[in-house]
This record gives sequence, C-alpha cells and structure tokens, in this order.
Amino acid sequence: MKPFAFAAAALVFAAGTVGAEPYDKISDVKPTDILSPELLKGAHHQVLSPAHLDGVIYDYDVKTPQGNLKVDGTERLYVRVDEIAALQKMEELKNSDAFTKALANAAKSPVNFAKDLVTDPIETVGNVASGVGSLFNNVGHALFGDPSEEEDNALKAAIGFDAIKRKTAFKFGVDAYSANPLLQERLKEISWASFAGGLPVKVVFHAVPGKAGTALSVTSFSHGMSKLVADTSPADLKELNQTKLKKMGVSEDVIELFLDHPKFSPTKKTRITGALEKLEPAAGRSAFISVATLTQDEPVAFFLLRQAELMAGYHAKVQKVKRLVRLGKLVFLRRADGGLVGLFPADHLPWLQRAETSFTLIERGVAGLGKIPAKEIWVTGDVSPLFRKNAEAKGWKIETGVRDRLRLD
Repeated sequence: MKPFAFAAAALVFAAGTVGAEPYDKISDVKPTDILSPELLKGAHHQVLSPAHLDGVIYDYDVKTPQGNLKVDGTERLYVRVDEIAALQKMEELKNSDAFTKALANAAKSPVNFAKDLVTDPIETVGNVASGVGSLFNNVGHALFGDPSEEEDNALKAAIGFDAIKRKTAFKFGVDAYSANPLLQERLKEISWASFAGGLPVKVVFHAVPGKAGTALSVTSFSHGMSKLVADTSPADLKELNQTKLKKMGVSEDVIELFLDHPKFSPTKKTRITGALEKLEPAAGRSAFISVATLTQDEPVAFFLLRQAELMAGYHAKVQKVKRLVRLGKLVFLRRADGGLVGLFPADHLPWLQRAETSFTLIERGVAGLGKIPAKEIWVTGDVSPLFRKNAEAKGWKIETGVRDRLRLD
C-alpha cells in the first residue's frame, strides 16, 4: 500500500486488509463508470482503464501529449485536467518566435550562472517549507558572516526567478508549487525565458491567445488564494499565515511545525489557513492544524487542503460551525445545534474491518462530547451499500456526492 493509502485510511474510516464477509471486497473499476465526461476525456487527455481504489481514493493513469501522469484521486484529477489544458498553451508558446528569441537571450544573460540553482525541482516539489527566498535567508550572513558576492547574486537571482514563476503560473491559471512534474518542466522553461531572456509576460499571451485552462478546479476562493500566492513571496506568506493562525488560537509551537512542514507547499499552507479563517468564529481550529502536522506525504497534504475547504463550504452554505473536534486523527465539525459532521474528499468508502474498528474508536470519543442530536458523514464521492448499512446502524446519516454543494463561491 502506498504511503497515501495508509495515511488516508487513518483519516477517513478507510481500508486495511480485505477480510471475508461481511466486509466489502476492493476491485478495479472502469473510469467510464465513475467519471464525468469532461474528466474522463478531453482534447489533450484521456483517463485510461482501469482505476484502482487505494485506500479511499481512485488512482488514475492519464494519457497526455507530454506523457502519462499518475493521478491520486478524483479531487486531484480536477486540478490535473486544468493543468493539462494550460500545458498545451505553454507548448504553443514554446514554439513561438518570441520564446525562441528570449531563450537565446537567456543563454547570454549575466545571471545564466544561476540557472541550475533557481530552476532546481527541489524548489517546488521537494523541501518547500519556506520557499527559495527564505531558504537563502538561512545561509550566508546568518551562518558564515557576510555573503560572498557570488552568493549575494545567487540570492537575488533566486528571489527574482521565484517571483516571475509565481506570476507566470497565475497567468496560466496553475499553481507555481504544483507537484505535477510535466507542468513544472514547462513552467520553469517559460519563467527562465522571462527572467533571464526578457520575455515579457504580456508577450506570452499575445503569442498564445485564448483561455489557458478549463477552470474545472477554480472557484472564486481558490482564485483569490492563487492571486495572493502569485503576489507574495513565500517568506511574506509565512508571516501572513502565522498572524492569521495566531488569531485563531493556534499555539506558536504548532504554527511553527505547520508552516515549516516540508509536505505543505506555500500554496497549500495559504489555502488551508484561508479556509480555516472562513470558519470564523468557530473554536478549536487548532485541532485541524495539529492533525496536519502529522502528515507524512504530499498527497495527504492535498487531501487535508480539500477537507479544510469543504469545512469552509459547509459553514458558508449549510450550517454554521461552532467548533472543530478532534477524534483520534480525524477532525469533525460541531454545529451550533450540537450535531457532529465529518467531511471527507473521498472517492469511495468501502466497509472493511478497519472501517469497523475506526467507527468503534470514534464512538468512544463521541461519548465524551455529551448529547449529540445528529451524526453525519459527508463524502464527495460515494460509499458502498454495506458501508451505508453499517454506518446508519450506528446512528450516522450518510450524504454522498457533496462536492458541488460545498464548493466555496
């Protein structure tokens, strides 16, 4: 089992070793049976069969002109389809005269010495705890006295490239810190041509007219967060998020662990903080950040990002949230009427032995909360008939297909 499947299992009543009846059995499915037409196939992508349920999400293999992509979960697939559309615009730009000229200029640029440094993949898909700019704040003068002239120039190059990359990504409607390797390759090429070769961002869109993405994953909230990330350095984002989390009552130690966590990009940290901010004045939001600090891989970080946004959507569109409650490694919403709600960006929840065990542990925690007038589980995907039957027998109401109902406006 992949790291994500194991962690997601703990997060959402998920799967362990498949037992005999009365438990569900996991089997591969046809993408045509579970995906909408726009996700299944487009002008530049096709989801190949079969899809495999790993934990609580489906693993997809997506064919694109640039190569196949492994995509973990339907929520991530929405993002990747938008990125694939943007990639085609990037390919058009790469074939333009303006790009070719800028690339030639970049090769003669005085900052060409820093190319390998500022375009290193670790910047975005590895140790992205504080971003390129603030990474350099921890070397040079801080550790060894005054920085050398070369080091000082490298710092300026890294900061300048990072800023252009963020703005270029925003123009294409994608995340500068995306873990999509195909996107990162093209985004770095275009950003380098802009930074070192003098390719103006406006030329990018004169050379490649038309909408870059399909906007399947974009809401006004995500657009606003993307604009904030594009306009703000990682170091400044960290300060901004720190201020917001302190206001929510999160302890300084937990804030530090979260904002320095290597599996959460600056975008994820900013969007999670922004979503939790929308739960104002709910108490207990520190519980979510505490759980986030336990994350061990990037897919779980993405899972938690989507969960935080679902919580904010519930608060805005369904019922107001009074507090967040941690039960084991799970965070539930406690409504003003006392009802308890678990929101999960899961594709499919089967009834397995570990699910049964998880419910038992959760019920123990619920027992300490006093009178609970309602217990609900909301899932973006669906649940098996056996899962529904057993959950309802324990007093839980199941809501499925809630993604559109909880999208932030």
